[in-house]
Amino acid sequence: MLCVLALLASTARAEKPTITVLGVVPKDPSLVKSTTALDAALRTRATAKASPYRAKGVKREIDAKLLAAECSTSEPACAAKLGAALGAEYALAGELEKRGTHVELVLSLVDVAKQQRIRTFRDKVAGNADMRKLARAGFDKLTGITELGELALVANAQRGDVYLDGELVGALFEGRTTITRLVQGKHRLEIRANGYRPFDVEIDIEGAVKQSVLLEPL
Repeated sequence: MLCVLALLASTARAEKPTITVLGVVPKDPSLVKSTTALDAALRTRATAKASPYRAKGVKREIDAKLLAAECSTSEPACAAKLGAALGAEYALAGELEKRGTHVELVLSLVDVAKQQRIRTFRDKVAGNADMRKLARAGFDKLTGITELGELALVANAQRGDVYLDGELVGALFEGRTTITRLVQGKHRLEIRANGYRPFDVEIDIEGAVKQSVLLEPL
């Protein structure tokens, strides 16, 4: 039985495809600091539990392969060659370029076996924007991760039912409740409590959100 369980666990791990983050190339010397932050954030995202991939290659190993390469990772064939050398099924590479007061990030996900670019992420932000946030958005967009958030509610009603998008998701206890694992984005929040008028408002979930609610007595 233990052998069977071990085999099943091994098979489940094998089903998760592998990826190597080759990094982002700065198109201007002034962007080196930004690309370093992007690379670190992308590799952290690739190794996170939520990642649909298993990361291949440590930074030192990847840097050595990049240094020895005689091609540009912006070319799918080059990214695929490096990905294969690192034992990955997919390779992620990008470029960062100045556009006036803004910078433009282009990330590509390459199928190593087919040597083809299968998805591209492109975004232009202010030069002083948070590069880590930009990297997370790019990685999630390319790999299909759905970011989850949470809502902490504080209300003047001690008890009441909490609805999101018409579905009962929790209840107030001593005027408080926290709803977790919410898909980020816009939702319709409703609170129904005895002695108060129904409360209905649109909220935007991005990460952990704290919302104070003042219900109107009947």
